[in-house]
Amino acid sequence: GRGGDKGSDNFFHQMQRFQMQPIDAPRSFWENMYTGIERCNTVIDNLPKVEDISPVTAERYEAEVRFLRAWYYHWLWKFWGNIPYFDHVLEAPYVTTQMPADSVYTHILADLDYCCEKSEGAYRLMDRPAEDEWGRVTIYAAMMLRARVVLFQNDKSRFEQVYNDMDIIKRSFLFTLCEDYDRIWLGEYEFVTDPDMMHKSESIWEINHRSEGGSWSWPQGGQGTIFPKFIGINGLDGDPEYQDGWGFGPIRKAAYLLYDAEDQRRDASIIDIVARKQMLQDSLGITISWAERANHTGYYNKKYTARKGYNECSYDPELNFNNNIRVFRYSECLLNLAEVSMRLGYTRPAQTNLDLVRKRAYPGENYGSGSPHYKAVSMEAIMLERRLEFMGEGHRFWDLVRWSHSEDVNCDISAILSGTDEIGNYSRTWNDNWKWLPIPSLEIDRTEGEHQ
Repeated sequence: GRGGDKGSDNFFHQMQRFQMQPIDAPRSFWENMYTGIERCNTVIDNLPKVEDISPVTAERYEAEVRFLRAWYYHWLWKFWGNIPYFDHVLEAPYVTTQMPADSVYTHILADLDYCCEKSEGAYRLMDRPAEDEWGRVTIYAAMMLRARVVLFQNDKSRFEQVYNDMDIIKRSFLFTLCEDYDRIWLGEYEFVTDPDMMHKSESIWEINHRSEGGSWSWPQGGQGTIFPKFIGINGLDGDPEYQDGWGFGPIRKAAYLLYDAEDQRRDASIIDIVARKQMLQDSLGITISWAERANHTGYYNKKYTARKGYNECSYDPELNFNNNIRVFRYSECLLNLAEVSMRLGYTRPAQTNLDLVRKRAYPGENYGSGSPHYKAVSMEAIMLERRLEFMGEGHRFWDLVRWSHSEDVNCDISAILSGTDEIGNYSRTWNDNWKWLPIPSLEIDRTEGEHQ
């Protein structure tokens, strides 16, 4: 969805309608990912030259950097498919050939395999950072990224490995499902969502943000995030908890209605702004207002919306929100276990792990067979549960793409994404080419089309 009109926000307009043109493709995202990759390659190429470093520390650093390289490449791979790939520092003129998507997958997986392997009986990556190192890559983050990559590729030869990785994470007993789903997204519970439970957390890995450094003269130079402002409620005034935003990415009403009223995830994931206005008026005598923009639905992403006190800095505060991005959560580990179990024919663990996620969704209910919201496991039930659990976290599109390419999963992506969209009331048509974006035209122009 988008907050502005077609003229001012053509990039989002094209994305939403599957009409992206090379001249409007997100070049800044492309450049940022390749900047990260170039830095990773620089570290890896020069690490052997570093003196006075133990082999164990050197291997850990290399594993951390290989994880980051895999992280950057996996986004380029998912967005563009066939991309330029290089794993060393390029020399002038700094160009390389385009690699087929399946080959890119192989290289990404090789980096993640290195990260997940043991060296002399111990994992190269740490399992639990000290408090002053929160945000560093762990073995469990690497296993989670490997699972995402394997599942997106539908590489069934690796499903048993995904099952084993997720089981290792589960049996580490370092992670838990936060009983209060709303708490997960609050600043005071970043990294550790359950401080009273031996400092266990639902977060397996978070991208840390701080309210400093970002300015409109160099937006990428800061440590904060613009995302909360981007998706916040346009022109919001008078709300005691939330700031105003720009109104991008509204939630569809149909998505809101997927939830049972008793499911705590609904009101923790989505703001129903009309209902909130009534609640504040009735309970506090406060009147709020907002300005409707293009594609307004009345429903907003609550998890990452612009909250007051989250961007306190002296300049360009809209660029400097300190909301951490919860990249991998324990619930994803459990639903990965449920999915690969189901697709491998292991029905019992599939049911067990689905039950764990659904039990948290209905606090106070003695969840189990025969309870009001119990759901027997099936691939369809797991697919729906992922949609409910990860609403607004950026999983849905990628899930649809990967399931639509799976022979053992019934997912008609064309039927889901084609037709008249309730956001904007426009018609769009899906074909499989739209799983990838066109390469930005400037990147092709730079090489005269020879290396892309």
